Amino acid sequence: MALQQPEEIKGYYRDREVVARYLERRTAQPLNGALHQAQVRFLRQLVAERAPRCVLEIAPGPARLTAEVPVPGLGLGLEFSEGMLAAARARIDTTAGWRFVRTDAFHLPVRDGGADLVFTLRFIRRFHLTDRQRLYAEIHRALRPGGALVLDAQNRAVALPHREARGLDRYPVYDELYDRPQLEAELQAAGFRVERIEGLIRHARVQRSLNQLRRFHLAGVARALIDAVELVPSANPSTWLVLCEKAA
Repeated sequence: MALQQPEEIKGYYRDREVVARYLERRTAQPLNGALHQAQVRFLRQLVAERAPRCVLEIAPGPARLTAEVPVPGLGLGLEFSEGMLAAARARIDTTAGWRFVRTDAFHLPVRDGGADLVFTLRFIRRFHLTDRQRLYAEIHRALRPGGALVLDAQNRAVALPHREARGLDRYPVYDELYDRPQLEAELQAAGFRVERIEGLIRHARVQRSLNQLRRFHLAGVARALIDAVELVPSANPSTWLVLCEKAA
């Protein structure tokens, strides 16, 4: 059974093997690399547009995104896993604008309204609704009015059949799957106004097939084709990247 309780999830991400393999798993394969770079582009553009003075990344892990998203002011990477913190600090010099702090995401070490931007990927969706609501409330408290939250969500219609075909036992940690109206309603109920939703990995079945070319030492070809397919619009992507603002 997938890990579902906050303490179980914390324990999983403190495992040495999980820490050691995390960055490679999220970026090495052509498909994961395409998703990673799309997330980086989204965040860089947002930082350039808003020039936030205080940015929080919750659960940065080994600084997968943080290392590629410079900030103009103070950036705080807030992570519970000691192993992930050590990996993040090894990748980033503090002169880059980021500092890393060990903390529990349910109790952010930021004064009320102290943050301009919060982003957190592959994290909030790991929890059931009651705990997601607690996380939203804490982020809402930390953000200034009109401050921005970026998070991701998996499209149930695409992700669930794929996971069932692979075997649900291959997914050790709980992961909430959404349809878009559910996602928007959940954020609005938590006090956030949805500003933009961007679909990523827009043709997942085709792109997963292309990803297999790496097994024939054609990773570069696979990545080029995956990126080309990503340019074709789709109403049913695998992943949504959501920008929302703290409502007044």
